Amino acid sequence: MQGKENTPEITLNGIITANAWSENDTVTGVVIAVDGEKEYLIREGPLLKDLILHVRQEVEVTGMLFKDEKGKPVLSVTGFRVCS
Repeated sequence: MQGKENTPEITLNGIITANAWSENDTVTGVVIAVDGEKEYLIREGPLLKDLILHVRQEVEVTGMLFKDEKGKPVLSVTGFRVCS
């Protein structure tokens, strides 16, 4: 991950959407889709399993924003709340 140092915490509102599945079709990864059709990959971490339980729900997430090796936004979530 690039930009690890001095990365400010941000808050995003959006819908949690599945983007990765295991061989038995269990969700293993998610993104948060925000207004403007932009998606942020949720980085593996302690809250990923909790967020997976809220697929297709609106949430507010807080975390540190990074870019992956391809320049796509990745969010390391430090907290979240379900909005609906």
